[in-house]
Amino acid sequence: MTALRQPIADCDVHEGMRSFMELKPYLAKQWHMYLTRDSLGRLPTKHAYANPTNGTTMELVHDDGSSDDWFPERMRSRLLDGMGIDYAVIVGVVPEALCAMPQTKFAAAAASAYNDWLIEKWLSFDGRFKGSIGVAAQEPLLAAREIDRIGSHPGMLQVNLPMASPLMPWGHEYFDPIWEAAVRNDLRVSFHVGTPTGLMGAPWASGWPATYMELRSGFIHHFQSGVISLVCNGVFEKFPKLKVVMLEGGFAWVPALMWRLDQSWSEARREVPWLTRRPSDYIREHVRFGTQPFEEPDDPAHLLQVIDMMGSDEMLLFSTDYPHWDFDAPDRVIPANFPAELKKKILWGNAQQFYGLPDPVSQESPASVS
Repeated sequence: MTALRQPIADCDVHEGMRSFMELKPYLAKQWHMYLTRDSLGRLPTKHAYANPTNGTTMELVHDDGSSDDWFPERMRSRLLDGMGIDYAVIVGVVPEALCAMPQTKFAAAAASAYNDWLIEKWLSFDGRFKGSIGVAAQEPLLAAREIDRIGSHPGMLQVNLPMASPLMPWGHEYFDPIWEAAVRNDLRVSFHVGTPTGLMGAPWASGWPATYMELRSGFIHHFQSGVISLVCNGVFEKFPKLKVVMLEGGFAWVPALMWRLDQSWSEARREVPWLTRRPSDYIREHVRFGTQPFEEPDDPAHLLQVIDMMGSDEMLLFSTDYPHWDFDAPDRVIPANFPAELKKKILWGNAQQFYGLPDPVSQESPASVS
């Protein structure tokens, strides 16, 4: 990889964890009974699918079984310094998995332990690492309490949730305490791709696809359903300061969804009198989309047409999805035909505005200061 000579914000980075047991020091003793080899000695299961490509890119995995994403200093060297990333927003997959657990009180406690672990191990290591608060969304009141507990930490930018919601769609008022707490703490909300399991149900409305390839290709349905639910149930009317970002779902599908929503609204708006504007207007104002996986049509000019059809060049936030097998490097992924100003917005400007990021400065981590 080559470090680009311009500011870059990476809005979807995943830290590694050797074992769920790393959270034990941060977890109240009443929950230690679950930290056994036969239950949660390993990470909670994200989903039932075997990934034929290996989740982490193999160049980061060593013969002893260790992975570079376990170590903040290696992530700093490869990602921040190696690729010229000024800020990397860590999006944890562990708390996403906790959202699927029927043992909801334990899930909430484990999410809190994860947040303390993230702050101590990653955010305190280098100021360029930024955090996402993990919560057990199936317990909205406990989730709101956790957001209030940790939301003022300067390294936390958002609340992270799995795109597949537990129990009911994200637009349901059941989840209102989460949006209230996010707004109260001036935080964004990210929805990250994840394979439904447990309380989230089956990956598809029609059941379980037979291969990982089908599963990955169908993830866009989760994002479409989530956006529809948030908009049509008036979440952005109730919480006009709420801003959300959809991560690891791509963006080429967005124009068609906006067109269909607007058409449905024009014909059936009596059913949703709380919507005072077209659905596409809410989406442009309140919703952003991570670029990974960056769609790759045969003709790159088609992507410029997609962005034009979205009606805004402020809706895309660059993301690598590092260290996963299909991560997008900043020096390679954006097509050469993209205008320079658009490229700058995607790589930096849009994220800076969305998160309120300060201008990049030369930083040294605490570990590197002699």
